[in-house]
Amino acid sequence: MLPWYFFALATAFLAAFASIVEKRTLSFKDESPIQYATTFGVINAALSFVLLPLADFSFPLTAYAALYLCSVIGSTAGFYLIAKALKSGEISKVSPLLNINPVFVAVLAMVFLGESLSKMQYMGIGLTVVGSYVLESDGGFKHLLGPLKRLFTHHTEKLMLAATGLYAAASILNKYVLGFTDSITVLILLQAMVAFNFLCMMLFRARGSIFDRLRFVEHEASVEWHWVLVAALLTTSYRLLQMQAFSMAMVSLVVPIKRLSTLIATVIGGELFREDRLLHKVVACIVMIVGAYLVIVM
Repeated sequence: MLPWYFFALATAFLAAFASIVEKRTLSFKDESPIQYATTFGVINAALSFVLLPLADFSFPLTAYAALYLCSVIGSTAGFYLIAKALKSGEISKVSPLLNINPVFVAVLAMVFLGESLSKMQYMGIGLTVVGSYVLESDGGFKHLLGPLKRLFTHHTEKLMLAATGLYAAASILNKYVLGFTDSITVLILLQAMVAFNFLCMMLFRARGSIFDRLRFVEHEASVEWHWVLVAALLTTSYRLLQMQAFSMAMVSLVVPIKRLSTLIATVIGGELFREDRLLHKVVACIVMIVGAYLVIVM
């Protein structure tokens, strides 16, 4: 049996490559975020069906309702916003901003679940804020509040803040659902629900009869479906590997390695797409990863 850190490292690399492939697909002029998200959702759902023999669907309707809400606000709305951010922004800026998610989760858990934060977690939140500030500084600090203003006013940054906030809210719901069933069942149902959500979005965008709407959905499927298939395979694979890593080692060991995916995507993606100030963004990403680690495991 391979050691746990192999699965954790594989998770990090596959997650990073999934982001890079997503950015590459969305860089095509004719590829819209909704096209990508719908095709990705359908393929992901189809891939997850091979896990059906391992699923256990015998849990309360309230948990089903919570899971569907989770699919709407996180894996549908949140994913769509990230796709929009990758379409218009740089992967070396989008990837580091994913490290803000644990901060939102910690704050929401404190407000709605009554969980308290330790001193180390507050330090982690502070480091994440510092990393975000450095990321938005554009290589200089002449205007003290400039980076914070950019974080809350620039298009890509606003999309990412909204997406990470939605994913954080979905995480709270996901935690509730996992009290009733296992992670494989949640993965299968969640990916099926996401596909249904995006297909409904496409149908509502169309006009005419139901047949006209179905033809519209077929016509609007991703023109780069082969790249979307690669992204879906990478995503499903890293999620399964992550589950395996969590089953073999403590979360405090797996999470820091998994968070390296944002750094890998920043370095490799930034080089591939020839994005500027890459070293600056890498430093900011490392600071944010350390902050996220302290928030999650301390």
